[in-house]
Amino acid sequence: MMGTLVRRLCRESRKEKSMLEDARKVFEKMIKRDSVLAEDQKTHELMIQALCARGRIEEAVSTLDLMYEMGRIPSGLCFDELIKELNAQGRLFAHSNLFGYAMKRGAFVEVNSSM
Repeated sequence: MMGTLVRRLCRESRKEKSMLEDARKVFEKMIKRDSVLAEDQKTHELMIQALCARGRIEEAVSTLDLMYEMGRIPSGLCFDELIKELNAQGRLFAHSNLFGYAMKRGAFVEVNSSM
């Protein structure tokens, strides 16, 4: 149920900024309270996407690291979102490092020439 709430808040954060902070708080409680919910890959991925959409790249990368600690491999879409945001922020070195990070861990990342 908490995972559903986080996903809903993340989706709503596209329209209203304050919802992302609510989503983040519920997400952190979810991680602390219930290890089964904490392993919900879709919730992690949506949290990463929502953080990227708001330019909060450091938090998004921390969430990505948390996924790996739990033995989860994020989808290529997660890495695409992270790379797009790093590019938008002009952080090309971090962009190339993240691409290498993804490849080492077996994630498929689409290389888009418009980046």
